[in-house]
Amino acid sequence: MIGNRLTTKQTLPEGVPVQKVMVAHALDISRETYLAVLMDREFNGPVIVGSPDGGMDIEEVAEKTPERIFTMPIDINNGINMEQVEILRLQLSNPLRHLKWPKTSNSLARRLKPPLSRS
Repeated sequence: MIGNRLTTKQTLPEGVPVQKVMVAHALDISRETYLAVLMDREFNGPVIVGSPDGGMDIEEVAEKTPERIFTMPIDINNGINMEQVEILRLQLSNPLRHLKWPKTSNSLARRLKPPLSRS
């Protein structure tokens, strides 16, 4: 791979040169979930974009079942609130059910607070 060009749906048609390859221990993945925080012009601020069907093939999910992708605007001044975390959990069909949700919810809420309000 190193020295070749990688072409995916996310690259330009000519691809990008591969300079490094990450090698990691393989894990059995029982389920993939897509979750991202993006800046969105329509909402004029950050949004969470997620899908219980996403993961490595989120483009395919968007193409075949766009209704399975959700967008949640986040208040840029206050960050995410616990009600939004609960909605997020339900929209993702609780793929993180093996984790303790209060701990996970609090961690998510802390990570999505505006940078100047973090303590």
